[in-house]
Order: sequence, then structure tokens, then C-alpha cells
Amino acid sequence: MGKLLPDQQPDSDTQQKILDQQQARAKELEQREKEDLAGIEAQYQTTVGELTESQKLEKERAEGKVYYRGYVFKSQVDELTRLDQTHRLEMNNLLQQKTSAIQKAQRFYEDQDYENTRLQWRS
Repeated sequence: MGKLLPDQQPDSDTQQKILDQQQARAKELEQREKEDLAGIEAQYQTTVGELTESQKLEKERAEGKVYYRGYVFKSQVDELTRLDQTHRLEMNNLLQQKTSAIQKAQRFYEDQDYENTRLQWRS
């Protein structure tokens, strides 16, 4: 994007300036996209760590209720099974949110890139 073919040289200094500005804008958008995607990944990793720790503590508390004087209660085992399912769903939802955020960010930058290219070829 932003490069002219050998037979498509700018007709004036003004056109060259416009082309240079659009190329600079394209580079800026590319850098911002990389930074935003890195920010999404960092936030995801932080949230995963927090959620994992929270789930670990919740499971430890629930496991403590399973055994009482050497007895295992089926209702408590069932509760642990449901808890594990809930934890998996929470992690899957978090991953879905990350994927959605990445897709939205990429779509935004692709739209901006398209607009920049469209303006470039109008001049």
C-alpha cells in the first residue's frame, strides 16, 4: 500500500507531499495496531492469571467440604464437577472476549487503512 508503480509518479510537489503524508499515516496506523494488539494480549494474560488464582482458591474451599470425617459425599462431588465446568466456561468466555477484541481492533485498522488507500488514489 502507498507505493506508486514506476509509471505513476506524482505530477507535483503537492501530490508528493500528500502521498508522503498518507504513507506516514499508514505506518502510524500499523504501529498503533501492533501496540493495541499487544495491549489486548497483556490484559488477557493478566486477567487469566487473576481468574486462575480465584478459581484455584474457590476449588480448594469446595474440596475442603467434600471430606468430612473420612466420608465423601456425592452431593459435594457433584458440586465440584459443576464448579470445574463453570471454571472452564469462564476461561472460554474470557478467550472469546479476547478474540472479539482482536477482531474489532483489526477490523478498525483495516478500515482505516482502506480509507487511507482510497484517499491516496483519489489524489
